[in-house]
Formats: sequence, C-alpha cells, structure tokens
Amino acid sequence: MLITMDPNLRSRIIHWTLRIFIVVWAGLWYVAFKEYSPDRDVNEMLRHIGLAFGLAGFFGLTVDYYVKRQLADEIMHDTAPYIFTHGLPVELRDEVFSTREYKLIRRDLLVELRFSDLGAHLVLETTLSYSLENLAATTQDDVLGAAVSEDKHADVMQCEITFLEARGADITQGTCCQRPPKIPIQRSTQPGEPAAKVVQPIKVRPNLGNVRNGLTVSTKTVFDRQDEELYFFRAPIIGLTVRVLDKPPGLRIKRVLVSHLPGAIEGEPPQDPVEWKFDRGLLPLSCLSIVWRWESASTPKNEPSVQKNDRPV
Repeated sequence: MLITMDPNLRSRIIHWTLRIFIVVWAGLWYVAFKEYSPDRDVNEMLRHIGLAFGLAGFFGLTVDYYVKRQLADEIMHDTAPYIFTHGLPVELRDEVFSTREYKLIRRDLLVELRFSDLGAHLVLETTLSYSLENLAATTQDDVLGAAVSEDKHADVMQCEITFLEARGADITQGTCCQRPPKIPIQRSTQPGEPAAKVVQPIKVRPNLGNVRNGLTVSTKTVFDRQDEELYFFRAPIIGLTVRVLDKPPGLRIKRVLVSHLPGAIEGEPPQDPVEWKFDRGLLPLSCLSIVWRWESASTPKNEPSVQKNDRPV
C-alpha cells in the first residue's frame, strides 16, 4: 500500500526532528565530556560547546521558527501585493490589496438544494458545507452562520435556519451541532435588516498541513414557482459545487451564474442538469445566482422576482 504525505507536513516533521536532535545531542555531549574528560581545560571547553549547542537548539525550537514565520508573513503582506500589482489600473490594484487581509479560505463549498411543491409556491431547503483553510501562522477568528434577508412569503411559512454545525480538530472554539429550537435565531421586521440570522463565533487554528474541519449551515425558505435565489459569500472560495438533490418533475434549473464570471456555469447532465462545478477561485463578496422555471403547461411563465435571501455570513 502506497502511503503519501503532504509536503508541508513532511517539511515540518523534518524541521522539528532536526531541532530536537540538536538539543538531545548537545545534552549528551555535555554530560559525557563533563564526567569523562581527563583534561580539565578540554573538559571546560567542551562543556561550553555543549552548552552553546543546547541553547541554539532550545531557541531554534521555541523562538527561531516563529520569528521567521512572522517575518515571512510581514513580507508577503506588505511587499508582494505592490510587486504583483505594479502597472495595473487603480481599481484592480485596490481589489488585490483588499484580498491580502483574508487569512481564511473556504475550501470545496458544496451548495445542496431541495425543492418541494407547496401548491402555488415552492419550498427551498439549502445546505452549504465547506472547510476553512487557515493560511496564517496563528489562530484566526471567524463566524459560522447564515442570514435570510427577506421572508417574502412569511404568511405561507416562516423562513427558518434549520441546521448549524462546526466540527473538527482545527476548530479550537465554537464547535457546535444544533437544530431548532436550540439554534439562537435572531428575527427582525425592520427595513434593511435580515428577516432571520444566526452567528456562531469560532476560532480556527493553523491547519498544520491538512484541513481538519467542516462547517455546515441549512436554511428553509418559500419562493415563487418562477424565481431566482442569490447567495452572497463574504470569504474567498476555492472549489464550488451546486447540486440539486430533489425537485418536482415540472421544475427546471435554467441558469447558475457567479457574479464576476461571464456566462452561466455548464451543468450535468446537459438536459435538465442537477449538478454544476466550478473548480477555480472566487473572490470575496462573490454572488451565486440560481434561476428556475416551472414548465408545467397549466402554470403561466412569469418573469422571476429577484430575492436576496439566504446569505451565509
């Protein structure tokens, strides 16, 4: 059986092994020559050499690694954006500068959709799941949550946030697995405020070569049969998949769009697609748009009313 190891993790294992070896070797040197050297002057010299190696190994284990990581972070933060954006338009340069503040990246974001018929309306259950990659050398603060900005058909069924989970070894604070009524949903009817939202603070430590965490949030909202749903993502994303798990026979997903990309993402299968994949990176504050139509002959095909509803925060 072939066993592979992440190159970053292998590098760190070699790094710490060498430093521990230096400390142990220096200690053995110090003990051996202190006890067994016949020459007092040679004994004293070798004792100081052993002590110097021991101190070098100790500071290498405790200080040197973190000082170098901090210097590397500062260089990348302050210098690299200016080099990479030299000669670019001011607007694009400012966009690149803003992205350097992000230390957390959402990996392999999966958007799962379940449509169910509700007479003159549709119920849409959305589940978003992803992992967080911490690119920094220190623990980072983040939040797990969602917001439904407008509850268009609250008289039919009130919008809900139905599931909230943060798990894994990388989550040092804020792990949870909640369903209603334990989810602390905040509701509002004030203009400009989300109809429902939940925010769970979390802390994410450096991933140490492997991403070992998972975050999931689910919502349920009522829509029209001819409609569009918008999802806004505040953090950068690498790898996006949209998947329809269930829908009525008369419903067709017409378009899946991402805000800064030209054209629609091609779905599979080509006829009546139920899965769309986008493997490249998405910038912060990207928007995902999903447009559907009810193609039953008895239902008039009206234009969609754009709703900005489920917004992971």
